[in-house]
Amino acid sequence: ARGGDRVLALVVALLIAATAFQLLALYPALRLKALLADKGGMSGLWRTGTRAALAGFVIVPLAFAFVVHSRFALASAAPLPLIEVAEALKAARACIETQPCSASSLSSKHEVYLTVFAAGSVRARAHGKGESMRAAVLQAASRFPSSVLPDAKLKLDVVGSAAPLLAWPEALQAVAFDPGHDGLRVAAGDPNTVVLPDDVIAADVYGESPLLPFLKEVRLGVPTHWIHQKLKAPRSIERFTVQSFMECDEPQSVCAVERGVVQLGRTNTQAAAVAAGQFIVRSERPDGTFTYVYRPWTNTTPPQGYSEARHAGTAYALAMLEPLAPGHGFVGSSQRALRWLLDHMAPLCDGHLCLREGPLARVGPNALALLALVTYQQASGDTTWSKQAADVAAFLLQQQKPNGDLVATYDVQEGRRVNGTAPQMFATEEAAMALATASRVLQDPKLKAAAVKTLGFLTGEKYSDFLGRWSYGIDSWTCMAVEALDQDAVQDEWIDFCLGYADFLARLQFAPDERAGAFTGHYGFSHVLIPQAPAAAGFAEALTAVLAVAKRHHKNVSALQTQVTQALHALAQDQIKPGNDYLAPVPAAAWGGIRRSVVESEVRIDFVQHAASALARGNALGI
Repeated sequence: ARGGDRVLALVVALLIAATAFQLLALYPALRLKALLADKGGMSGLWRTGTRAALAGFVIVPLAFAFVVHSRFALASAAPLPLIEVAEALKAARACIETQPCSASSLSSKHEVYLTVFAAGSVRARAHGKGESMRAAVLQAASRFPSSVLPDAKLKLDVVGSAAPLLAWPEALQAVAFDPGHDGLRVAAGDPNTVVLPDDVIAADVYGESPLLPFLKEVRLGVPTHWIHQKLKAPRSIERFTVQSFMECDEPQSVCAVERGVVQLGRTNTQAAAVAAGQFIVRSERPDGTFTYVYRPWTNTTPPQGYSEARHAGTAYALAMLEPLAPGHGFVGSSQRALRWLLDHMAPLCDGHLCLREGPLARVGPNALALLALVTYQQASGDTTWSKQAADVAAFLLQQQKPNGDLVATYDVQEGRRVNGTAPQMFATEEAAMALATASRVLQDPKLKAAAVKTLGFLTGEKYSDFLGRWSYGIDSWTCMAVEALDQDAVQDEWIDFCLGYADFLARLQFAPDERAGAFTGHYGFSHVLIPQAPAAAGFAEALTAVLAVAKRHHKNVSALQTQVTQALHALAQDQIKPGNDYLAPVPAAAWGGIRRSVVESEVRIDFVQHAASALARGNALGI
């Protein structure tokens, strides 16, 4: 999404809001006109004034939008051929190695920034201009001493069009350029005082202030104080487009870079799943808990609270990876995590084993604990914890209502179900998945019947309200449960429901787009918001299950197969790995990580867990 498009989108949103306001004001205005209609000359004056006002309501916003777009929009540039860039960077490296080299030019037709990256940071950067892109690159290279090259890679940012950055209001300035894609500098100032896409990504300042404090997934913009500090000027800032490239080990020796992601060749889903699993294994502590958050660009692990539900989900993903890649330590890591989990469970829920949080035991975490236990048993053949798994399943059964829904909480102190509480996000859906999987692994018909009842609720009564006719919730666990259940129990209505869910998600998926290549395969509502990788991971996890069910039942899967393939490719492409780690000071520690987004470095253990599960499922389907 171009910054100019972002500004235009905001202007259009204001236009829509203004139109709605005008419509709300129209009824009282018409009533007033009726009152004045019998006042002779007042009626004619009213008609003239109304026409002028209505014309102003339409023309003024459109004129304003045109002026804003004309002044602040950026023109797109034709993609540069990789072979041309490769030759320029090869010449630049030779120039630096054989200093001094002659690269003077009086022309400013082409403009570039050449950066030397080493150990995750900028070792040197230079600006260059020239009659050709190669001449501009050589001029920048001539400014470096040969000592900058050891263990370093060259990155090239080719400057395209430029336009002023909105200076007022400040809130709009924060969102008026495309993070990770556009550059910033002071107009007519020192070109070496610059903010390039990598600077924004490495500083991790995108979305520092979310629109809603409780919804960190919806973030916009870069803090204006950070921009002013970097450029040493609060005014006369211009933004400019760049095309970015980096030396890489691919056959062409140079790769395009999209929002800090080096565009390497398509990654095998098995290799990506294994890398994600190895990241999780490295994140496991000796006691079986996991480092919850990792910041790859600073190699730090900020303190965080601990989630037993996500712990259980991570243990489940590790066990799931074992059949895909035996011998990588996944089942052993899952075993340690489950041992820690069982140490924190007790027979407190009407005599059944359960996981408590304070005075309450919640269905969601206990469902994930059951899922992890039975998946571990299925993957390892170890039945040591079979009895404990059956006991947790019994707790879930006692929480089930006659309609298949589950009471979300159990009061451990009072020894009763807490009826009438608000539903917990994903709780009943996670229970369906756990019961369906446990019914197969433990060979228990009562669990199978319970799973069937819950799936009937989730695909039926849950959507019996008015809005349910036109929308879906987050039904990923529901469709994974349909795939996990013995297929002789699967009903046609459930298959249709999940195919509809997949079609609904397809409308949110970004199609291939040269202007926003890093978005392809991800999910979002517009190009204004940077898509979140956890969404692609969670949705792909569900869609692989839908694809598996659809294939078993001989449905047409061509569109679904394309959607799943694009989502998995997006995850594998964005994953931190050799060649795509130039911002990491300790690359090996970051390999396999899945960041919150391409411009946000946070790697959370559940991001990686869901991605690993989705990639493993995709690999099992031959993707």
